Amino acid sequence: MDLLSKVQLTFLSECRDEVCISLYMPSYRTNPEKRQNQVRFKNLVRKAEDELVKKGLRTSDIDELLSPARPLFGDDIFWSFFQSDGFCAFISPEDFTYFRVPVHFKESVTVMDRYYIKPLLGMIHNDNRFFMISLGLEGPKLYQCSRFSINELPLPNVPENFKEATKYSVIERELQFHTHTPRSAAREQGPSFHGQGGGMDGKKTDIVEYFKKVAHGISDVIGQENAPLLFAGLEQHFGIYRKANSYSFLIEDQYIAMNPDDMSSEQLHAKAVEIMGPYFLSNRNRAIETYHNLAGIGRTASDIETILPRAFEGRVDTLFISPEIIKWGTFDSASLKVDIHAGPEKDDQDLLDLAALYTHLKGGAVYEVAPEIDIPSPAALFRY
Repeated sequence: MDLLSKVQLTFLSECRDEVCISLYMPSYRTNPEKRQNQVRFKNLVRKAEDELVKKGLRTSDIDELLSPARPLFGDDIFWSFFQSDGFCAFISPEDFTYFRVPVHFKESVTVMDRYYIKPLLGMIHNDNRFFMISLGLEGPKLYQCSRFSINELPLPNVPENFKEATKYSVIERELQFHTHTPRSAAREQGPSFHGQGGGMDGKKTDIVEYFKKVAHGISDVIGQENAPLLFAGLEQHFGIYRKANSYSFLIEDQYIAMNPDDMSSEQLHAKAVEIMGPYFLSNRNRAIETYHNLAGIGRTASDIETILPRAFEGRVDTLFISPEIIKWGTFDSASLKVDIHAGPEKDDQDLLDLAALYTHLKGGAVYEVAPEIDIPSPAALFRY
């Protein structure tokens, strides 16, 4: 599983080139559907090739552009370990990036002068996403979770387990013991430790240092995020980790108080969902309530002709969109004119995607809403 962070999403949002290809597809974790992931991706790339031909690109340029993606066609190992609900890939003359994520995308191919990012925004901004750190002495595990999924993330700069993290301090204490304690005295008085302390005091010091290394590694991975981080571990360890923590959104009033070394990821996820229930969609629901309270006084809008120019100006605080709805048209940023078309025409783009792009880049929130939610799509709450 890959971590799609706000920083990475902003990078994708800011990319501009003559040709930017965005590929989205659902993916499956178990057979027989899982065997189709590899074929589905290959077909998507072929569809992108057809779109590039329609745009008049030469065969040699198309081959060069798509060459970074083609090795995945035959990479059986890559697809055999595939454990995600969705897969997306982004191709430009300067870049090839892909993400395996816990979102079941609708299959699509988009070719324009920027990446199509609307399917990703709900995953980043919606409130059902959280992180969980499972921290036992056998090793830390970091998970990206939603109400429906749990996926382990790599922790590249973190010790594999407590023993590895503290092996040098143990050696140091042993050296101090042998250096400062004569053998005769050791037999008569017992061991004497210096520096970091001995016995349980020494182990507690080692745990503190171990947790600091873990906390630092987690900040390296998710430090730019604002999703909640839930702790899973022994009760006596939570206080230590809370002091070591440097991530701004650690949940400090609740945690999973048990030894995570004895639990499967599925058991951890079930416990986490119980605790995280009140957090799910709380920000989105408050924003919907604010929208209704401010409707009719110039602080809201539900038409793309009004929303898109204000998103471009940085005035949209919150945008609500349905991922199923597309509004084709063009936008002139100089005149702020929006033209809507019944279907896609030459040089058209999804105006909702463009509004979501500007909202995200200007620091606003973008929430996906289903038809049963009591709010139109699109709908915007303005900063002023």
